[in-house]
Amino acid sequence: MLPKARNYILKTVRRGKLAIDIANYLRLRKKIKPLDDEWVFFCPAHSGDTYIFCCLSQAFIDKYGGYITVITPEAYSSIPKLFPSISRILVYKKFPSLNIGKFFMDVITEDNKDTVRQRAIWGFPNELLVPIAGYKDLRAVDSFKMFLGLDPEAKLVSPTMSDDLRDRAFKKFRELGLPLGNTVIFAPYAKSFPTLSMDNWVKIIEEMKKAGLYPVTNVGRNESPLPGTMGITVPFDEALPISEFAGHIVSIRSGLCDVLSTSRSKLTVIYPQQRYGRISFYEYTSLKLNGLAGQEANIQELVYDNNENCKDVIEQTINFHIKG
Repeated sequence: MLPKARNYILKTVRRGKLAIDIANYLRLRKKIKPLDDEWVFFCPAHSGDTYIFCCLSQAFIDKYGGYITVITPEAYSSIPKLFPSISRILVYKKFPSLNIGKFFMDVITEDNKDTVRQRAIWGFPNELLVPIAGYKDLRAVDSFKMFLGLDPEAKLVSPTMSDDLRDRAFKKFRELGLPLGNTVIFAPYAKSFPTLSMDNWVKIIEEMKKAGLYPVTNVGRNESPLPGTMGITVPFDEALPISEFAGHIVSIRSGLCDVLSTSRSKLTVIYPQQRYGRISFYEYTSLKLNGLAGQEANIQELVYDNNENCKDVIEQTINFHIKG
């Protein structure tokens, strides 16, 4: 097939899928009629974006009143449970593509709030992410504040761990036979970003073992544990207490890092060296620079370049968890 013909077919298929996604979303939105004082938000994006939205939900209620219902994919539905400011959670198995957000994203203001409130709201700032990156030091969390019509000083709230949640997580931790305070949970996978080479992960794991730590890998569907580790699967709502029982987390930058940003465990977050708008990906998504890191958090943030051997990243990771 000629390149021009193939490109034409692919473009036609993409347009067709986009049209179907838009139609499905409009049908879904038509079914949902917010009640009096209720704000309904579709949260169609990934775990980290859902987490940031929830962190700002109390600030939103404080400014606009009412209560919040979120609609999430099943995979991320446990995250809003960590926030008392989220009153209701609706779960849908099939969500439209994020690409349709450019047609439906609102920026909430005092002038339009009464109109916007009458329907479900697209809860992801698609059209703000890249354009604001680095402009007057704006970062990822700022894009959510802008779309929610919040002041720049709006405060993020931390997740709440109930006693039942902590007990359930502790039971699971014990059933896995993991040593309390001496377990290193590796999270090497991210949907959107490159990870370290397998050789580099293995070097870190070997040093952790020599120091008497017990490494495991957090795995999702179709993911394999790193060599020399046992695979475990940690639900998002249990990630915070399990991380604190483990004592150590080493993760490539992903949405899981947002969920763990207030953990009291030692957390190493590894960022790929790449640009995002006017600034680096690290500067835009840093847990510390975005104000996501909790007061008791013990976080090390490192940046790696795929074109280098990552020696410094490996050494700093090992030193932080063994000698730090």
